[in-house]
Amino acid sequence: MANDKLVYSRDEVVSELTSFYEFLVGLHLPASVIKYPPPGGWPNITPERLASAVPAMKKNNDVLDLIRHIPFVRQEHCDESYEIYEKTTAVDYNGVGFRGAPVSGDPIEEITIVPAHVMTLATTPGGREGYYFFIDTERGTITIMDFQQGPRPTELTQGKGDHSEEEWRDHAAYSVKDFFEMLKEEFRSLEVIPTEPNDVRMISRCNYYDMDRLKDVYRTHGWGTNDYRKEECMKRVKEVWKEIFL
Repeated sequence: MANDKLVYSRDEVVSELTSFYEFLVGLHLPASVIKYPPPGGWPNITPERLASAVPAMKKNNDVLDLIRHIPFVRQEHCDESYEIYEKTTAVDYNGVGFRGAPVSGDPIEEITIVPAHVMTLATTPGGREGYYFFIDTERGTITIMDFQQGPRPTELTQGKGDHSEEEWRDHAAYSVKDFFEMLKEEFRSLEVIPTEPNDVRMISRCNYYDMDRLKDVYRTHGWGTNDYRKEECMKRVKEVWKEIFL
């Protein structure tokens, strides 16, 4: 899709993100970890509150409006880092990290400078592995940044240009709809596999494990059909993963 055909739409982002989260609930996430905004948006998420929690995180009105209207994946404790992609957790702007003492700087700026019109949707739970998702409210795109592997540009990648400190600009960018459909397809095809709600693995990076065993568990339990038995499957996946890993 050519960039001149893209228009940012808050409602489209909300709809596609909600659909993606509900897809993951159907796969591996507990339904209880999805927090939906009330009609009119999250009343407690205000520019003042975000500014007091992370003074360095200055965002424009479009980003603040988007944050107020999207669902969140609950991230209340360090041991509850529910993953939505390989080593990737959604930022919970309504979670404990935004209710405590002010943070001296925006943590993402250790990796890349993110401008006011861009929202950080997801980050790594810790360490160098994992991905960052950025929503650009000026271009109507989502960028997926793999800090460890480096840039893999797409047609919609804009490049840093004069923005030398904005590393995220060099990475793969997609339309909102195409981005979430791409992620869903990777889960459907079992290129990306959850081993539990807190751990998602990419098959291509796990060649030293017998990942076909995990694929077989998902297929045996009906993944990709209306007969998928989620709870039974995830229990068995956890057992098999321990056998493989140990």
